[in-house]
Amino acid sequence: MRVILLQDIPGVGKRNEVKDVADGYALNFLIPRTLAAQATPERLASHQMRMAEQAALKREEVDMLAKAIQSLENATITLKLRATEKGGLFRAITAKDIAKAIEDQRGAKLPAEAVLLEKPIKTLGEYKLAIKAGAEAHITVNITA
Repeated sequence: MRVILLQDIPGVGKRNEVKDVADGYALNFLIPRTLAAQATPERLASHQMRMAEQAALKREEVDMLAKAIQSLENATITLKLRATEKGGLFRAITAKDIAKAIEDQRGAKLPAEAVLLEKPIKTLGEYKLAIKAGAEAHITVNITA
C-alpha cells in the first residue's frame, strides 16, 4: 500500500515521503496512529502541490539570505563589551553573538551557522570573518571596551 508519511518513522522514511509499505503495517499501525495517510490520487496531488509550494518558499528564503549576505561585504560590525585592563573579555563572543550584532546594526537576519568562526573571541581587537550561506561575504568585527 502506498502511504504519505506524516512523521519521521525509523526504518521506513522521513516526513512527507511517499512510500510503499505492507498493507497490514499501514492499516494496523501507521494509519490508526496518524503516522501516515493512504496515498489516494487526490491526496497525492495535494501533497505534490504542497511540496512544490514549500520548495518555492525555500528557494525564496535562500535567495533573500544570499542577498543579505552579499550586502554585508566589507562591512564593519562593532561590539562594545566590558573587558579587563589587559584586553581580555569577561565572556567569549560566539557566532550567535555576531549574528545578533549584524541583525541589530545592519538589519540582516542570519543564522548563527552562517558566521564562520573557528573559535570564540576572547580578547579586544579587530577580527576578519567570513559569512557563508548560499553566498559568501567577508566582514570585520571590531570589539572595543
